[in-house]
Amino acid sequence: MLIAVNRQLKNKAFPEVRETLERLMAAGHSRQEAIELIADAFTQQVLVFAFPTKQMHVSQFSSTYKALLDELK
Repeated sequence: MLIAVNRQLKNKAFPEVRETLERLMAAGHSRQEAIELIADAFTQQVLVFAFPTKQMHVSQFSSTYKALLDELK
């Protein structure tokens, strides 16, 4: 998942990933720690949608990334 997050940061396809990284770093997390936290959130979302009865929506990833900092407080 770390590779997926780093690719998202490089490709700029998901601005929420960059925004979340910046917010986490502004809150005092190292870049590596922030990427690991984002990867954990990404993993949780992938697992939620791993079953064929669910559909994956980009908006779900976006809201998860935005809520990540709040969960750490």
